[in-house]
Amino acid sequence: MKATLWTWTALCAGIVTLTFFAAPAWDTSKEGWELFSGAEVFGFIAVLMGIAWLAGLGVLATIVALVRIVRRNARVGAWWGRRGRLAKVTVVVLAGTAAVALIGGMVAQVRSGEDATSNFVSFGTVDADPDWSPDGRWIAFATTRGRGGIYLIRPDGTGMRRVYRGTATDVDWSPDGKTIAFVGSRGVYVLRVDKSKPRLFLRGGAFSLPAWAPNGRELAVVRDEPGVFALYGGGSFKFSAPAIHIARLGETRSHRLLPRYRGSVGAGRPGSVAAVSETDPAWSPDGRRITFQAGDGVIVVVDVKTGRRTSIGGGYEPAWSPDGRLIAYQCYGDVCAADADGSGRAHRIASGGGDPSWSRDSRLVVFERYLYGGAGWGSHPQSLAIVGVNGEGQRDLTYGHRLP
Repeated sequence: MKATLWTWTALCAGIVTLTFFAAPAWDTSKEGWELFSGAEVFGFIAVLMGIAWLAGLGVLATIVALVRIVRRNARVGAWWGRRGRLAKVTVVVLAGTAAVALIGGMVAQVRSGEDATSNFVSFGTVDADPDWSPDGRWIAFATTRGRGGIYLIRPDGTGMRRVYRGTATDVDWSPDGKTIAFVGSRGVYVLRVDKSKPRLFLRGGAFSLPAWAPNGRELAVVRDEPGVFALYGGGSFKFSAPAIHIARLGETRSHRLLPRYRGSVGAGRPGSVAAVSETDPAWSPDGRRITFQAGDGVIVVVDVKTGRRTSIGGGYEPAWSPDGRLIAYQCYGDVCAADADGSGRAHRIASGGGDPSWSRDSRLVVFERYLYGGAGWGSHPQSLAIVGVNGEGQRDLTYGHRLP
């Protein structure tokens, strides 16, 4: 009997310890699990198991009592005496399992609700889509920490707080700094920073990558458009290609910003999906031009009025500096900056990162820092870092799973 008790005690301690330390690493916060993180699911199931085992123990005791009543000759000693070892082991196992499940469940619940505003977070944390506020005081970003959502942090790494919990990507501040646009589970949302409930602006999974126009009344968004496109070997086929649309606040419809491009882009022949694709829009400070990724990885600048197009270089995720002089972008796994007028050569300012955003004075860039050699929402851990436009003074802003 003593051996059984000691064995079960050790097993209980092991399960509780595993729950305490491992549960935060299971917190994936991916779409489809918005209500429960991995730790919460474990805790919830464990609590149910505990309740079920306790209920089972109660049923067993009831059955034993009924048998005693029916037989009338049953004695307590016959069930719990020296000959009742099987019954003893059964009770110990049931009670121990219930205790482990309840304690482990409660610990997992507590751990899943731990302070996600700390730099000490779970291994698979993804901090992404950073965007500097217009006044320079805050940086907003989407993250998987704390069951996912949108967080704010000061440029010095202090004051981290959550302003929205749920699925969120493609974060973008409004010009007045009061509202954040982002992509959620049902489309494009707008969120007042001083409120916790966002408003659905454009419904549907066809919309992504919102970018506020400088006038603060419109957003450029990427929308998948069906059409007939040219094949490389000749002929055509029906498909969808991303195009930049304009949507005005208060309206539910959008329209194309630019006519469909008729030329070639990189290896994309005229009329092909690769040639007409437009994604990752970012406005010039005066609103007269817009930069975006054209085709399969070419950064271009287009005059909205005339349609005149200037190629900047190969890359993705462009961001226009507030002073209008430079465009930062991801250049095949690094962060580069180039003159917005297309003159001069691009220079690398940080390695292993992307999705840059500029400080108010155009001297600093915050960006996603790819950990373990890869980028990809939910597939590789990511943190945020800040670097000077000259490539100097890089420092961590968030630490992902790493220690400061």
